Amino acid sequence: MRHLRPWPAVLLAACAGAACFGEAGCGSTRERLTFGSSDDGKIVSVRSGEQFDVALGTIGPAYFAAPPAISSSSVVFLSEKDEMGVPTPGGYETQTFAFEAASAGQADIAISREMAGAAGFSLTVQVY
Repeated sequence: MRHLRPWPAVLLAACAGAACFGEAGCGSTRERLTFGSSDDGKIVSVRSGEQFDVALGTIGPAYFAAPPAISSSSVVFLSEKDEMGVPTPGGYETQTFAFEAASAGQADIAISREMAGAAGFSLTVQVY
């Protein structure tokens, strides 16, 4: 006599498998999101708990100021680091600002320049 699996258990296993593959495989993580100058003024979506970066190039003395202004606790500033790029007569550096999407909601990030008159960077992050 064959033993058949009860339908609820089979259905539950199938649903769990589908949910797993719907997230690009169980246990996998997405590549860390990085936003840059081309994202200035945009609205982006990030998962709660996910970390992401804003990488901005600087030339000469127009460095971006840290810490950035953040409008809500949905996004938390983690750190800022400078990386030298390909040297030019004016100098070239990339400043990378690390953040974490802490809780559902929306946060406006504003990163100003230390040099008067230089354009800053802004990004609206919707955390889901």
